[in-house]
Amino acid sequence: MILDDISLSKAYAIWKSASTYNQKVRDVMQYIVDKDEVRALINRNPTLNYYSMILMRIRTVKPDGQNFALSVN
Repeated sequence: MILDDISLSKAYAIWKSASTYNQKVRDVMQYIVDKDEVRALINRNPTLNYYSMILMRIRTVKPDGQNFALSVN
C-alpha cells in the first residue's frame, strides 16, 4: 500500500492473488528479507527433540515462479 501508493483494497487484491507468481510481491518479500534478516525454523517429522529442528537465515527469495523448493546447505 505504502510502496505503490495504492488503496487497501488494491493491495489486498494483489496479496490475495500472490499464490500465482507476481514479480512485485517477490520484490517486496526480498526487500523484507534484506532489511530484517528473516529466519525460518526448519524441522523434520517426527520432531522428538530440539535436535530435529534448525533455525536458518533466509538469504534470498527465488525469482523462479515455478520452483517451490527450499534450498539448504
